[in-house]
Amino acid sequence: MMTPWQKLIVQFDLRNMDAKKFVGILKRRQNAYIQFLFIAVALIMAAGMIKGYYAQVQRFGISMSLGQEKLDMIKARNNVSVELKRMLELSPGYLNEFFLTKLIVDCAKLYHIHIPSLSPAQTRNMGLYDLLNVRFKATCGDFKDLLLFLRKIENAKMPVRVNFFSGEEVKGEGIVYTIEIGGVRIHS
Repeated sequence: MMTPWQKLIVQFDLRNMDAKKFVGILKRRQNAYIQFLFIAVALIMAAGMIKGYYAQVQRFGISMSLGQEKLDMIKARNNVSVELKRMLELSPGYLNEFFLTKLIVDCAKLYHIHIPSLSPAQTRNMGLYDLLNVRFKATCGDFKDLLLFLRKIENAKMPVRVNFFSGEEVKGEGIVYTIEIGGVRIHS
């Protein structure tokens, strides 16, 4: 016994197809073809909707991951802000050009360091902080006093350090030392 589909396939023998016969078969089975067409259209629409839903789910996942990254960045920024405030509270003190110059002069007097001229501190803005630098020439009678002077500068309660140190022998003056003292001023 032949199934309806097998009968339909036999009726549509492409080698011996007659246009009038084809139109006649279509007219007789019009309801079945309309149902088949509706089913095909419904399947195509369902596939399109599923594909659209899948794309929407992917976009939602991407936006969720971007949102999570932004949230993590905000948390990190807040943590950095808290740490910066804590660091500023623990910082040794406010440093400006006057205090840096005064520190150098006071330490020089203490250790008998002769500074013929001392230029004002140069300040460079680095965004969150400023770098202050004072470069000068100095002489002293004893090298040990010079080392104690430099140590006193480095151990000051202010955020300063010796950036540069060199010495050269100059006729008639002895050894002349070129020293650069630098400091950091953090913006609050």
